Amino acid sequence: MSKPPPNHPLLDRPIQELDVSEEFILRSKLLGFKTIREITKYPKGKLYRHKDFSYGWVNELLGLLQPYDLLYLMDD
Repeated sequence: MSKPPPNHPLLDRPIQELDVSEEFILRSKLLGFKTIREITKYPKGKLYRHKDFSYGWVNELLGLLQPYDLLYLMDD
């Protein structure tokens, strides 16, 4: 059974308000994301094939999710 969607404030705050790099903010904008929740709901296969995807960006994303035990949101 999968976990219910989390109700964590990190997920719904605008990305530009988070403590992230300017590169992460720019890359998120290029990818069309305004919140972390939008990223976690996006199909992962499609995300990894997006022309603006970068492994540095996803590593920063995983670093944001890990302290809150939210890494499972990136499972597909």
